[in-house]
Amino acid sequence: MTVQLIAHRGCSSLAPENTLAAVEAALQLAEVDFVEVDVHRSRDGVLVAIHDRDLQRTTNGHGLVSELDFADLKPLHAGYPAKFQDRFLDQGIPTLEEVLEFAEKRGAGVMVEVKPAGIGADVAELLCRRKAWEHHFIASEHAQVLEDARRYCSKLRLMPVAERPQEGIRLALQLPTFWIAFDNEITDRETLQAAIQEGLIPWVWTVNDISRAKQLIAWGAKGLITDVPQELNRAEKGKA
Repeated sequence: MTVQLIAHRGCSSLAPENTLAAVEAALQLAEVDFVEVDVHRSRDGVLVAIHDRDLQRTTNGHGLVSELDFADLKPLHAGYPAKFQDRFLDQGIPTLEEVLEFAEKRGAGVMVEVKPAGIGADVAELLCRRKAWEHHFIASEHAQVLEDARRYCSKLRLMPVAERPQEGIRLALQLPTFWIAFDNEITDRETLQAAIQEGLIPWVWTVNDISRAKQLIAWGAKGLITDVPQELNRAEKGKA
């Protein structure tokens, strides 16, 4: 396989999603090119790495991230005990800046998937303040996020997360950007080739099966977002 591997929510098969432990596992054990994390904003404006808008599934907290200050979020653990029992109760909810710094020190990039529609400029401001536009991506299913980020800084690398492929391709060309992500469940050869013919670089999420990964690469996928980067990496090296 000659393709970029992106660890979905960090290496979420080995450590709780969107934690620094998952990011570390992705970079040390899976040797990925990029780590994908999801981002919400606290009530007082702090960008934090968490997938759900509410806290209940992966933390010991309750309520909406957007309705709590970061001081309320910081004491919580994000150890996802339903999946990992008590092995990661030392893991908190990291800020996006902590994730970026952790990855940058190890020479890796971050695919920042922005969940709420209204915080694109906030994420863009953080990446631009860190002069990190060459290392990371801002990705979102919301056109507003990507449009706001582009208005804030023309240097940023943007990526539509396209559940509707043709709409995603149009948005990528409009922004403009070279990158796009497609849903594995609906991606076929024609979808990838349509993107490539428009000069786009297609990534696909979430790809956990080795035979499917090889098929997508044969069709032209240039990046695979996966929960099991360590397994795809072993396959690439001929160990699986």
